[in-house]
Amino acid sequence: MIEKQVDGIIMIGGRIDLVKCREMAMEVVEVNKRVPVVLINGDLPGGEFHRVAINEIVGGELATEHLNRSRIHAAT
Repeated sequence: MIEKQVDGIIMIGGRIDLVKCREMAMEVVEVNKRVPVVLINGDLPGGEFHRVAINEIVGGELATEHLNRSRIHAAT
């Protein structure tokens, strides 16, 4: 990505397995020193990252309430 001269990188979801992908994790930490990296619902120890975290429990509850309301309105 650095070769493409991007202004930033957004990494969406999951965690990098530090045992299996240590090289990749270190590369992301190094890239973050030159280009801002934003982690969406993820974490990567060893670097100062911008992060966006989503409360999946509350999101699931809101989605369930919405579907229940939609079902009630569709039945009437």
